[in-house]
Amino acid sequence: MLKVELWYMTPTGLILAELNYKFFLLFAEGVLRVDANISISNDPNVLGVRTEVKNIGSIRGVANAIQYEIDRQLAIVKNGGFVKNETRGWDPVKKETIRMRDKDDEHDYRFMPEPNLPPLRICTDETREPVTGELDARHLIRTLPQLPEDSRKHLIEFYKFSVPHALMLVVSPL
Repeated sequence: MLKVELWYMTPTGLILAELNYKFFLLFAEGVLRVDANISISNDPNVLGVRTEVKNIGSIRGVANAIQYEIDRQLAIVKNGGFVKNETRGWDPVKKETIRMRDKDDEHDYRFMPEPNLPPLRICTDETREPVTGELDARHLIRTLPQLPEDSRKHLIEFYKFSVPHALMLVVSPL
């Protein structure tokens, strides 16, 4: 499990979105399954109510599901509501999370925090330098290799490859 804390500047102030990822990669089947636990809070010392999004099947789906869930929770709080402790599923066609079940009592649900994994703090604020213990998102972006979509685009635009040939060379779908 990987625990991530992201800070967002919103019109109402600084929001902490804490993400707990559980990655399950089934190598024999070539399948990726991700469960993401998302909570938001204005206070870095207090965790928000956790919502688990189950069985996300792609890296892009992880990003979309997390962003959707953060936006959904922020809208609930902004409108005076309270985020429920629940399990949701990700619908990649509708690009939204879908309520599956409530988690009324954590003890009954058998949730066990992982004490050996500290939070992973990522600085996404471009106006300041990361503080001690934070990863610099700008450095990560600068040092990432070229993504498949960019590789295909480069092959098509610069080398004038046809789309089918670029897709054959860079197998990931558009």
